[in-house]
Amino acid sequence: MVASLNTHHGSTIYFQPQAITDPLKPVGMAFQNLIFLPWRNTLKNVLLPLEMVQPYKRTFRQNLAQHEKSALDLLAMVGSQGFQKAYP
Repeated sequence: MVASLNTHHGSTIYFQPQAITDPLKPVGMAFQNLIFLPWRNTLKNVLLPLEMVQPYKRTFRQNLAQHEKSALDLLAMVGSQGFQKAYP
């Protein structure tokens, strides 16, 4: 409900101490199952949240090299180095 994926019915949700009436920008979600978009390679799937969410969205292209390096480091951390160009 906080991310506006579901609507509430007759109740109020509070966050720091305001009632939530619209989606909150600092709130994200994580899927329980691994979800990769099949038309994007592994690296582009890892970068997707930065392309979509502020404050990263605004400067994504200017900082692409830095974001790609961070994404490659994350892939290496989980043993997926070398798969950045692979498709799901």
